[in-house]
Amino acid sequence: MSSGKIEISGINKFYGDVHAVRSVDLTIEAGSYCCFLGPSGCGKSTLLRLIAGHETPDSGEMFIDGQSILNTPARDRPTAMMFQSYALFPHLTCIDNIAFSERMHGIDKATRHKNAREILEVVEMSDYADRLPSQLSGGQRQRIALARALITKPKVLLLDEPLSALDENLRVKMRNELKSVQKLFGITFVHVTHTNTEAIATSDKVIVMGDGVVDQEGTPYEIFNHPSSAYTARFMGGHNVLVSQEGHSGQLRLAIGEGQLIDVSKYLTKKQNGLVVAKSYALRRDLCWLEDIKGNKMSAGVENFKSEVDTIEYEGASFKVTLTSGHPEKIIVRISDVDFYKAQFSEGQTVRCCFKIKNLCPLS
Repeated sequence: MSSGKIEISGINKFYGDVHAVRSVDLTIEAGSYCCFLGPSGCGKSTLLRLIAGHETPDSGEMFIDGQSILNTPARDRPTAMMFQSYALFPHLTCIDNIAFSERMHGIDKATRHKNAREILEVVEMSDYADRLPSQLSGGQRQRIALARALITKPKVLLLDEPLSALDENLRVKMRNELKSVQKLFGITFVHVTHTNTEAIATSDKVIVMGDGVVDQEGTPYEIFNHPSSAYTARFMGGHNVLVSQEGHSGQLRLAIGEGQLIDVSKYLTKKQNGLVVAKSYALRRDLCWLEDIKGNKMSAGVENFKSEVDTIEYEGASFKVTLTSGHPEKIIVRISDVDFYKAQFSEGQTVRCCFKIKNLCPLS
């Protein structure tokens, strides 16, 4: 049975007048990979430090496997921390960096080196045991920092922006390795990041934070496909946020831009492809498509509006097409490179932007 279940209840943290963490309630299941996701200043790193014991909450409770850790010093908690800077000792070799915690606990050199070499094999760094951190690449230093955390056999491994210093290719490789190590050891991983693709790729559970509160939590699929608020939809990226305006006689209209409204009243709840009445709606950019203004009549359940192409950005496998419609946020359509080259859209061209009503996600 996995251990390392984290329960957080009513946690608050102030820094002077700044309310950094606001009455947070969370449960992170044992043996899961969880990501705290959000922009700088949202409270995610503060919450991580509270779990680690590097900060003290002003109120609330925290438990690991049902045991309160609130008054437990950081060194005695069943956690290990992997810092953004890796914080390796520059004067110690890799093997001695990894074995340092066992050295502090009085374990003899032969035993701690044996244990360190076993961990080095796991992170595929056996050939670098006698090197200093300055003789390693960024990815190699990260593996040594990971090994140093794993040798303490924690129930919970806390990772503070562990991939931020790496280039894109290495970041993709290392996030896959982190997930593999997590599965191998069965440890609860809590990973702080501001990168949505990183959170989606690694985690079982994503916790989106903003202004010290949890805005939404769920699986990566739920968070991306069913954002519950405009904040989460915008932060996750890949979505247009359409504001609704209630008209006369129960009309529901979506604001596409100044002077442009789409009446979607006929799709309200009890009808086929029915909508829930909400303040705004998220619409995935890749679920929109563009057609020539002389295109055929739209099929049932499909709405459209006219606009001009503002900018076109090539992104490799797809094109990002920004339309002039949208206020204050412009509407963006993501089109595969194959479809784009077939249509040959150009900046300044008048087009019809189409979408299926069933793909609108109501937001709070």
